Amino acid sequence: MHDRLFANQQQLQPEALGKHAEALGLDVQAFQACLDSSQYTAKIHESLQDGQKIGVTGTPAFLLGSTQGDGAEVKAVKFLIGALPFDTFKANIDKLLDAPK
Repeated sequence: MHDRLFANQQQLQPEALGKHAEALGLDVQAFQACLDSSQYTAKIHESLQDGQKIGVTGTPAFLLGSTQGDGAEVKAVKFLIGALPFDTFKANIDKLLDAPK
């Protein structure tokens, strides 16, 4: 579904989503019931707000960081925006790994 939605970005209206599900051979009734339930709407809005608070304006966006203490918390120290080349990620990750702890 992810690939199909990205390939058909002009057809993301709610009424078009069922057609995408059907084209992929999904259980359209179950898909539509899930969509209609709005079960995940609050979580999606929360995620959007969290991203906006830190400056995310679109995708892709990446936060690089390191774990703190027991590893349960991550401290974000670098924000990368856009579809960047591998070498950019590698250089930034290497900097994080080489930084004093």
